[in-house]
Amino acid sequence: MARILLLGCGQLTSQLPNFLSEHELIGIRRSSPDLPGIELHQCDLTAPEEVEATLKAIGQIDAVVYTATPSSRSESEYRKMYCCAPELVMMKLEALGQKPYWLHVSSTGVFRHNAGEWVHEDTQPAPETVISKILYESEALVEPYGKGAILRLAGLYGQGRTYLLNSIKAGRQIQTTPWSYTNRIHREDAVRAIAFLLERALANKASSEVEIFHGVDHDPAPLHEVAQFLTNLHQLPAPVFFEATEGDIIGSQNKRVANRKLIEEGFTFRYPTFRHGFAARQEID
Repeated sequence: MARILLLGCGQLTSQLPNFLSEHELIGIRRSSPDLPGIELHQCDLTAPEEVEATLKAIGQIDAVVYTATPSSRSESEYRKMYCCAPELVMMKLEALGQKPYWLHVSSTGVFRHNAGEWVHEDTQPAPETVISKILYESEALVEPYGKGAILRLAGLYGQGRTYLLNSIKAGRQIQTTPWSYTNRIHREDAVRAIAFLLERALANKASSEVEIFHGVDHDPAPLHEVAQFLTNLHQLPAPVFFEATEGDIIGSQNKRVANRKLIEEGFTFRYPTFRHGFAARQEID
């Protein structure tokens, strides 16, 4: 049995007990309501004395999952939680003589690509927005730490995430030409991917170098195809589709993200495409 430290216990890691029941899960978060299967500690991950005291109280750990998120969408809060906090925890762990496996959950938003091209694990990110630059800086902390992996997740859907469905119901117009690609992963598959990479590392099957994985399903689909499938599934009126002129083209985040490395390592999706996830009658994002 391994002891796994969850830095941030939100929608993803709070479900890990369903897939890692044989391990001891210890969580750190700003507030500490009960979460079944997780021993919770309340701690500010940006406060050095709190972090040190909490880590000492927890004791020896074998792996870390970093999914902590900022309390607001300001640049300063993003930098505190995505850069300052993980760097502080790494430093305090080292001071305690510990170097557990570090699984850093990031986002496919670190890629600036927006012309429908494919991006792979070895594609060089070149983030342009402030937030995507901070996310990429956060990833860069894992390389000198030297023991772990980065899991870049695409847009989460399923299990109550209803943004896209609600926007279609509200009359959102959908671009058909040129195609605008979207990338998704069902929330259950995202949790399963985290558990898979942890089990792989705990079984000493991980590389000695920091690895990068893309948590995204097999079908980076154009938005209009997703919208059409949703309207048919929920028997909604057809959305208004439009062909974009040059000034109206939706270009942001228009890319196709490949999941080659995750598949090569043996991970299998329960919902390999958005059609599988939607057909399970899950509300989606």
